[in-house]
Amino acid sequence: MGKAWRIGNIGRTPLFLDRSWPIGVLLLASFYFTGLTSAGLPLQRALIQSVVLTLGLFLSVLVHELSHALAGRLLGRPPESITLTLWGGYTSFRGPESRPGVMALVTIAGPASNLLLALLIDRLIALGVGLGWTQLALLAPLALVNFVMGLFNLAPGLPLDGGHLVHAAAWKITGDRDRGMLIAAWGGVVLAAVVAAWALVRVASGGGLGSGDLWLLIIAFILWDGAQRSLRAARARMSVAALDLQRVMTEVPLLPPTAPLAQVPGVGAVLVEGGRVVAAVLPEDRSHVSDPHLTAASVARVVPSSAVVTQRYGSEAAAAISLAAGNSEIVVHVEGQRAWLARVSHLARALEEEGRRVRRRAG
Repeated sequence: MGKAWRIGNIGRTPLFLDRSWPIGVLLLASFYFTGLTSAGLPLQRALIQSVVLTLGLFLSVLVHELSHALAGRLLGRPPESITLTLWGGYTSFRGPESRPGVMALVTIAGPASNLLLALLIDRLIALGVGLGWTQLALLAPLALVNFVMGLFNLAPGLPLDGGHLVHAAAWKITGDRDRGMLIAAWGGVVLAAVVAAWALVRVASGGGLGSGDLWLLIIAFILWDGAQRSLRAARARMSVAALDLQRVMTEVPLLPPTAPLAQVPGVGAVLVEGGRVVAAVLPEDRSHVSDPHLTAASVARVVPSSAVVTQRYGSEAAAAISLAAGNSEIVVHVEGQRAWLARVSHLARALEEEGRRVRRRAG
């Protein structure tokens, strides 16, 4: 959280303010202030109301995020932190959702809290008990803001909550979490394009760029940026999930270090001593030496234990390769009495190619 201030805890959950948050407060306050003064309110009253409305909006965002956090805790996915940002907020959790149903329930809690808050404020206004015109002037916009916030967040595209609901539904239907995320991210791209088109139509028909049109374009940009991030994340996860080390590495024989170099084939070999991988011979190591009396160990490269990978598939294999890359230029994959060998640079290129293949297939 190097880019955020920790301002306290809510229960056991740390609460942070992103360093962009004051900018958001100033932008929203100025937006409200301009609208209120244009409506004829005196400057002092407009200033007070704009500040109160802005703080009320961010309080509504906090209620939204707290609802996500509470739902997560109740469903066995404890929150790690809540952060309020320039354009809203987000809740971080300890680990991913275990099931699409959990994702859907944690997601729906946020918009539901805003819609419920809007209903409660509306009922309070309808009763009007002990409320003056000043209180009503503050509560009515706050009810509208919560209603719009709850409804807008249900729009079907990432990064909005509605996008997470689409993600959960697509995950449930396809059985593929990452493909579900890809589908929801494309929903976000379409949603951003619709909002931007709406703003441009308003500008073209209204004869100029008004403040409302500007806000629509800002919202479209935020949606587009979030959707593109989600697309990249989904594609990266799909490429990692599709990783099969045995498909991108070269199978080589297992030999003792004392084996004659002549026994090492052109593809190389992995040297094992006491049941443990200790070294490897790459093809170029074999081809540069012509002395037949040398042993395999004499030209081999030491293989640290961190460069020996037993995982074959997906994110676990990718994580193991990442760890190996910090200590060795080669990686050895072992499964039973079989071994596969590759340079780290070759695996990096293979992962990039796998990513391009997944992108072509996924669209």
